[in-house]
Amino acid sequence: FVATTDPNPKHAGAGLDLLKNAEVEVALAPDSVRKEAERMNFIFNHNMRTGGPLIALKLAESANGMVAERSGYPSEVTGAEAREDVMRWRRLFPAICVGAGTLSADDPSLTSRLPDETWCPVRILVDSSLSTFGSQVVPRKVYTDEFSDRSVVLTTSKGMGNIQRVARAKDLGVRLVEVGESDGGGVDPSSMLSLLSELSL
Repeated sequence: FVATTDPNPKHAGAGLDLLKNAEVEVALAPDSVRKEAERMNFIFNHNMRTGGPLIALKLAESANGMVAERSGYPSEVTGAEAREDVMRWRRLFPAICVGAGTLSADDPSLTSRLPDETWCPVRILVDSSLSTFGSQVVPRKVYTDEFSDRSVVLTTSKGMGNIQRVARAKDLGVRLVEVGESDGGGVDPSSMLSLLSELSL
């Protein structure tokens, strides 16, 4: 009894044919079961069908539409249940990405902290000017914790041109990747997709 077929064209149906040729009875599940099974493996299925990574946006806002009480300062917008749910979801994704603003204001660890383990995805930090490596900035957790080798900073030629900040990143052992610049001077979003493909994420 097969819940759903493999969307990978290299394998789709091949296993079923082997079973049938070996005279094993094969039955495909009805649509209701197939849809549920596909939902359980939606990240892989998306990658197989589109050739690109599945990108999810996590956003929390208060009832009045704000994401923080004061700009530049962390605010506890979500409750305990929502935070626990985010940790479970985070465990499903091989990479997580935040910008320099979040990194500066919240100093997040960007790990999946579950009751029985702490798991760390690849942490992609978008910092076009390498502001998080400024001389007055205390090194962020993602640059100094036990998972620091899983942190990758995307920056632009502007960031790479700041010798002091580049040197500080190298002293911390943080990997810098120069990518294209958007019209507004930030990191070009399309370059993030290229990096995900390069890292096989």
